[in-house]
Amino acid sequence: MEKPKPLGLILKNIKGRSSREINLLLNQSGTFWQKASYDRLVRDEKELSNIGDYIRENPVKAGLVNSWEDWPYSYVKYSS
Repeated sequence: MEKPKPLGLILKNIKGRSSREINLLLNQSGTFWQKASYDRLVRDEKELSNIGDYIRENPVKAGLVNSWEDWPYSYVKYSS
C-alpha cells in the first residue's frame, strides 16, 4: 500500500492545477489562490451543517448566481 500524501501537498497540487486552468479560462496569469489554508475540527452535526451552508452560499455572495441551486458546480444538494 502506498504511503498517504500530506494534506499540504494534496492542496498544493489542487491549487496549482486549478489556478492554471482558471487563468487560462480568464485569459490571465499569476497567483490565483491565497497561500494559506484554513482547517478546523468539526465538533458536531450543527457545525457541519453551518459549514455546508457557508460553502453553498459562496457563489451567491460573490454575485455569480441568485440562488445556490443555480450554481452548476455544486455537487451537494441538500436542505438545511
